Amino acid sequence: MNPAIENPDTFIGAPVKGLQQDALAMVEKCIECGSCYIDCAFSNYGNDREQCKEWIKESNDFLLGKIKRISPELIEANLKCAECNRCFNSCPEGIYRRHGNMMMKHMTGNPLKHKINIHPYSNWKLKQPTIEKFIVSKWPEPQKDWYHNKLNVLKSSEVLLYHGCYTYLQPQQCMRLEEMLSAAGVKFTTVGKLEYCCGSFGFYRGHNDMASIKPRLLDMAKTVKPTRIITNCGHCYNSMIDLVGILDDNIPQVRHAAEELLELSISQRLEFAHLGHTYTIHDSCNFRQLHDEHGPLRSFMRRIGFIHEMLSHGKNSQCCGDVSRYYAPDHIDANNRKVKIREFVSSGAENMVTVCAGCYEHFYLNPQLKTVDLIDMAYESFAAARAEDIEKEEAQRIKWLNMAPVME
Repeated sequence: MNPAIENPDTFIGAPVKGLQQDALAMVEKCIECGSCYIDCAFSNYGNDREQCKEWIKESNDFLLGKIKRISPELIEANLKCAECNRCFNSCPEGIYRRHGNMMMKHMTGNPLKHKINIHPYSNWKLKQPTIEKFIVSKWPEPQKDWYHNKLNVLKSSEVLLYHGCYTYLQPQQCMRLEEMLSAAGVKFTTVGKLEYCCGSFGFYRGHNDMASIKPRLLDMAKTVKPTRIITNCGHCYNSMIDLVGILDDNIPQVRHAAEELLELSISQRLEFAHLGHTYTIHDSCNFRQLHDEHGPLRSFMRRIGFIHEMLSHGKNSQCCGDVSRYYAPDHIDANNRKVKIREFVSSGAENMVTVCAGCYEHFYLNPQLKTVDLIDMAYESFAAARAEDIEKEEAQRIKWLNMAPVME
């Protein structure tokens, strides 16, 4: 018998006290309507509202200690939680259901598989020399120059461009996004070489190695005082949304890069060429506002290429499983990947576009999923449009030189 299931006061993995407090506060506000479970990005709980209500009541009673055990089906479904915030978006009371889900994982004997530092860049002071020696040193020269030219100084700016750990995982995409924003005249600042994990992987999982990240991010926001924060990652997006929620004044708007690039395209501050390629979209569970047929992501992508939707897309898209694999049995991740491959192949698209660092890292090494990050696709279009402009300018110049002189 698992002692964690028998005794709700026993926490496997010793999570921080704040997680328990958040979970209990969530239960107190919950009206047990079933909306969150029905809207789950993994479709864990099905579409039967009455069944969802029963499961929510069961999980709430378990968290409060009213019952000592929960059903195997609820444990299995709970393991798939990816902390994506979709349940928060659908909750009429504005509850972060993930707080309770994380607590249930600990209580049912399913702590993180990785005990400490689950993210390689979470502890910056200890990791910086190692990162520069074993990662940055192997980069091509342009990426090394970009990294070493960054200053560890924050300054006030219109935009805070937050790359998060993409600074080290995908530096080329960071460079490309910066180049496009600079070409549009957007005034932005970055965290520089002090860029570190946003904390999404650990805020609500009870690990002390993440406890110092949120105060540092808060200081960052107060120093820069941006009117908007731009990020290209769903996990960073969620962390920034949490962050601005506790700011006292000068609350900035948090945007995904797709929203910013679309606005720059509409205002003609940036030009993008239609590439003629076909794409399908993995709708990250972090970005509910990007999923609509006429939302910013699809509106922007139609300027670049053709969209072939997968069977499960938009609000019906399932989570990639990037975060849940830290808890869940391997078969859950494997099954979800099989479904994604099948839907991608059936779509007939040339590439699958992702809008989240976690989704990209989870998919891009799989040869059956021809994954491209939105920034890489946007940059290809941006470079093509710029080349067309240069070609037109050169043609105009030659035409001007070859014009016969005007005779009076």
